[in-house]
Amino acid sequence: MSGGDIVDAFLTLDGIDPVGFVALLVLFVAVVVCGILATGRRRLRTASLAERFGAEYGRAVEGSRSRRRAESALSERIERRADHGVRVLEPGARTGFRARLGQLQAGFVDGPAFAARAALELVMESAVARGYENSGLAACLDDVSVDHPELVADLRRSLVAAKEWATTEHHRESFVHARALCQRILAEGEHPAGTEAAGGSADCCGPVEHEHATAEVPDMPEPVAD
Repeated sequence: MSGGDIVDAFLTLDGIDPVGFVALLVLFVAVVVCGILATGRRRLRTASLAERFGAEYGRAVEGSRSRRRAESALSERIERRADHGVRVLEPGARTGFRARLGQLQAGFVDGPAFAARAALELVMESAVARGYENSGLAACLDDVSVDHPELVADLRRSLVAAKEWATTEHHRESFVHARALCQRILAEGEHPAGTEAAGGSADCCGPVEHEHATAEVPDMPEPVAD
């Protein structure tokens, strides 16, 4: 008796049809393969989103009931960002925003809390002018985080600290991070020659050298003790 005959005899004794057995085996293998592929795609998606959003990814996961929901929300940000058709500002509009930002900095010493709040409003106003979400600061920052995740994360952290402690130094940090994000929003798509024509520098309040803005800015007024 051949090996095939033995298998056939065994399957027949167990009441299993050989054709049905093979079909079940193929189905089982297909399910396993699909599961492996799905797991691989989820891992790639997680790695891609974590790399793209940085600290914002951790914040989204921490504030969500599950990693999958957080990743879906981040993916929706990317889709909304694409749908909005974010555009480059006209030179006149950019110059106007920069002038207002400079005025806020000049008035920081006299009203740090006001300057910090107004800088946030300017972030949203400049972002909306470029085509980002226009349904509140939180939603606007969500969409801006697609392009500038670390700057948004820095700003969010400073806002939490300023709300909790409300000291002049915390207002200062909030202002600096809002200013850095506003500067980056304004500078995108700007031609170098345009920056010179607008006043010699793309940054009216001192250069931002890194993606993470720090609270130590040479030309920022020293805080007044509360």
